[in-house]
Amino acid sequence: MWGKPLIIRFFLYLKNRNKAPYAVTKSGCRSGIMEAGKRADAIISQKRLWLNPDFTLKQLARESGSNRTYISKYISKEKGCCFREYINTYRTEHAFDLIRAGKQKTMADVAMLSGFGSVRSFRSSFIKRYGFTPLDMIKSSSTPESGCE
Repeated sequence: MWGKPLIIRFFLYLKNRNKAPYAVTKSGCRSGIMEAGKRADAIISQKRLWLNPDFTLKQLARESGSNRTYISKYISKEKGCCFREYINTYRTEHAFDLIRAGKQKTMADVAMLSGFGSVRSFRSSFIKRYGFTPLDMIKSSSTPESGCE
């Protein structure tokens, strides 16, 4: 009536309680994260999605056909920073190129054209990345170091 006797079901439960409900190995999960992250990297670069000041991790996941968790883990483990810092890296590099080209008249123009929502966030991200202000860059001809930080 109950199928297998209660004691057998109990032992089967104990035997299988630590197994995943579906067949995903840790290495399979890792490769899934890497694939999702690399796909997201390519999409960000090709479509220049970081130019949108309201760009989110959810939008990136949708564009890349993955999920937020995989992309977030990829950025955290492989790039060594959070999503916002990662996107701001693209933005500050773009801002650096705009300033170097000298075509923008104000820092607000550079900030908006680089995808920042405000001059304040642009300035703080620029300082964090390069160690000097955008205005300092205009005044001198120094070149920045690259990196996520």
